[in-house]
Amino acid sequence: MTDRAGIGKQEADFSEDRIYLYRRWHRWSEKPAACFCMMNPPYEDNDCAEPIAQRCEVFARAWGCGGIEIVNLFAIINAQLDVLRKHSDPVGPRNDQTIIEAAKSSSVFIAAWKCFDVARKRADDVEKMLQEAGVQIMCLGTIRGFPAYPFFAADDARPVPYVHPKEVEHG
Repeated sequence: MTDRAGIGKQEADFSEDRIYLYRRWHRWSEKPAACFCMMNPPYEDNDCAEPIAQRCEVFARAWGCGGIEIVNLFAIINAQLDVLRKHSDPVGPRNDQTIIEAAKSSSVFIAAWKCFDVARKRADDVEKMLQEAGVQIMCLGTIRGFPAYPFFAADDARPVPYVHPKEVEHG
């Protein structure tokens, strides 16, 4: 694993075969980072300058954090939802451990995975895992009860506790 403490660095933790991207991070100070958990990495890249990472960085800087960590419900690198449905292990062998480690080392854990049908059970499993680890799950607001993706959150959004929807209309 790469040293995550390096200030000014943007790094990533890939599987050896580069099928999975477990986490990316960018540090700008020694303060704890904000951790954003999204659905899946759409492409093989550790570029924290891409638009969604930049959006997360804007939020984290506004909250006084010292960096961002980006993890995902599914670590498989692919933008196609069909791949998540058909792949034998879209989560990845080290993903649960990585999510917990990133969440526990961060100042705030932001659920930002939206929720497609393919991800509902996985999102439930991750929520339970985080709760059992004592992690407070926050979000930037919800859309139809599920945590909003950072692009859909207001520019001045602040973390609020995430409450799992009991019943959500399917769309």
